[in-house]
Amino acid sequence: MIPPLIRLAGLAMVYAAVPLTLGSSRTLYLPSAMALLYVIAAIGFGALLRGAKVTSFVERTGYVCLGWYLILLAMDVFHGGLFHARLNYHSDVLRHNFGLLAFPFFVVGLRELRPDPRTLEWVIAPCVLLFLGLVVYQYVVLGISRPTGLDINPIFLALTYLVWCLFLLARALSSPGVEWSRLVVALVGLIPIALSGSKLVWVATLLAYGSIFVAWWWDGGRWRTLGFAAAVAVPTSWLLYQLDVVQTRTGLFVGEFSAFLASGDTSGGSFGLRYVAAVAALRAFLDRPFTGYGLLHSKLAAVDHQAPGESPFAFLSTLHNDYVTQMVAFGVLGLVYLLFLIGAFLFVAVRAGDTATRRLGFALGGALAVYMLAAIISTNFLLRGLVFFVLGLLFARVDLQRLQGDDATAALPAMSGDGPHVNHGAATGWSWKMPRRSVLLLMLAALIGLGGLAWSTRPSFLRTTQVALLSDDPATGVHEWALWRTVRGSVSWMLSDGPDGAEIQAAVDVPTRALSIELTIRPNANEALPYSHVVEIVNNSDPAFKSQSIAKIGRLHFKKHTEAEGKPLLGAVWESEADTFRMGLPVGAKNVDANLRLMRQGSVLLTIVYESGRTATLTLLKGARGNAVFAAALADWRKRSVAH
Repeated sequence: MIPPLIRLAGLAMVYAAVPLTLGSSRTLYLPSAMALLYVIAAIGFGALLRGAKVTSFVERTGYVCLGWYLILLAMDVFHGGLFHARLNYHSDVLRHNFGLLAFPFFVVGLRELRPDPRTLEWVIAPCVLLFLGLVVYQYVVLGISRPTGLDINPIFLALTYLVWCLFLLARALSSPGVEWSRLVVALVGLIPIALSGSKLVWVATLLAYGSIFVAWWWDGGRWRTLGFAAAVAVPTSWLLYQLDVVQTRTGLFVGEFSAFLASGDTSGGSFGLRYVAAVAALRAFLDRPFTGYGLLHSKLAAVDHQAPGESPFAFLSTLHNDYVTQMVAFGVLGLVYLLFLIGAFLFVAVRAGDTATRRLGFALGGALAVYMLAAIISTNFLLRGLVFFVLGLLFARVDLQRLQGDDATAALPAMSGDGPHVNHGAATGWSWKMPRRSVLLLMLAALIGLGGLAWSTRPSFLRTTQVALLSDDPATGVHEWALWRTVRGSVSWMLSDGPDGAEIQAAVDVPTRALSIELTIRPNANEALPYSHVVEIVNNSDPAFKSQSIAKIGRLHFKKHTEAEGKPLLGAVWESEADTFRMGLPVGAKNVDANLRLMRQGSVLLTIVYESGRTATLTLLKGARGNAVFAAALADWRKRSVAH
């Protein structure tokens, strides 16, 4: 069916997902699981063009995924998300949810590649043991309290270990007997999970492992084996608790939780700040329960709804709760979407014809549901790749089982037990042909989405925007805003012909802070005003975010580069009204010449004072386009001044 070389390469990608997710693609510059998913989806896309069978199971899955993608995309458009410059934001719905469009083709690709579960086990087990050795070495020899493996977040590493070890555990207990080699590796994999220090992953692991053991016993497992497992689990748990990181993290959480119950203290980062963030996010959700604020502004909305006196949490990178994040972003639909992702594991588990797939689906669905109570998966690229990849493996398994049943209309590849048995006669008679209309619609949607994805990730040299940086002043910051890190935005420089000559215009957009500013520098021909030029700044920020209301601005500063000290333009802000501020530059040949010389420098700084009293500095980089705009405007102004 699939050409041998393509099938070999595809299978290599399936098996390579295990070490790639346990390692770190950021450090090794290797493709992530999501990137492999897209390649395998392309193989599935090609298989459909060559006449691969599409079951109603996959077709319905494709339409559900397409529906959710369009819903989330429509809400992103409603919030203006698609019109922000593409600067690799974690909340880019167009990019991060493209996996929904690719998922049904990924399932088809996996089904046609026919990865052998036993081979996958033989890949998982050595990788688990190899990275276990690295983690133990880091902990014992290097003294790293929370080992990172190949420089991956220890919590991400623990969750990845949980996923692959659950795969082994479900396979080890797929019958009343026990596959001891798989079981031992699955149990040894608990060590990196314990060393991660993630209490959330610990709870998810306890529930997932326990559910598989109970399901195995309920279906006829041996009492003696269950008793042996319990006898091993008790001393193992005691030994793991003796680890410094386990005792420290457990004690920290217990102390913070006790302080919260006793006095309402929410200053602790292990529990208190996450609690405050979740409560503030729920307040924001109740203000907009149906439309939300958009994924880009979910954290800002939560910070904006923080009550006075509550512990600041703005320095947290996320809200640390996927449920409230999605609720703030998309309202009720956001919560339904997240439940859809969790329910997908349960959906495939119910329809699985083999015990291992069924138990793994239920266990993983429950583990992810627990994990997302205080962590983020939906906008984390590495974890999303892991989740979608494993979910695709389960869906492909069920789809293959259905092809062997009533849905099969021709001789198709069969899988019996653990090894694939290919009916080579099925490969004959295949040719490129147009799929039926319903499948063609899914393929067309995927191609359109791919085009949008390519445009949103286009190289920086094809863009007309430059970087804008917004940083709060810690000396005069108010509450948590003093802790908010510098955020990136964009500035687009333009040159226009005004009634009095060339005008410099800049459209500034800092999406994560809902800051949108229009800056204009134009010559002044009104003799009633004693100014050579006028600088006008208009604040177009979303009124939903009261914390972003601007009270006043400072003078424009220019500097050669971002590390240099800036010098202000001569002049002062002479007029302020609702969201509009004007600065006049004085007349006189010496003053005008000094200001024009300053404008030739490479960066622009603007001090912003908000209604709350906090201050921030906005840095605008000119880049090649900005320098060209300023050069053309300055030349025009000098030419007109000579003419007069």
